[in-house]
Amino acid sequence: MAQIRKKQYKTIVTIGEWAYKPELLWEKVVKGQPDECWTWLGSKSTAANLFGAKKNGVKQMTQANRLIYADTTGEDPGAFEIYHSCNNRFCTNPAHFLTRPNRFKRDTE
Repeated sequence: MAQIRKKQYKTIVTIGEWAYKPELLWEKVVKGQPDECWTWLGSKSTAANLFGAKKNGVKQMTQANRLIYADTTGEDPGAFEIYHSCNNRFCTNPAHFLTRPNRFKRDTE
């Protein structure tokens, strides 16, 4: 019987309070041309692309676009929300990402 071996991802990146495996993250993105929307192959909710990461050492799902933003800019989006110039909330092309203060956090502080 053939054995199935899981890929081993050695690189773990920490940005802000998040730790994730960039190779695994980018495996779930189908890149197109720089001006096109890129497709997410991972988990989705009705509102966002989802990806498993660790926040302060605890495993949880987060919005994949926040990690893609962090991975491409080196910055934690923190209190900012990511929105899209293309108006496609499932797009993963970082060239389409824009940030603005998170309305939920602003309204609850």
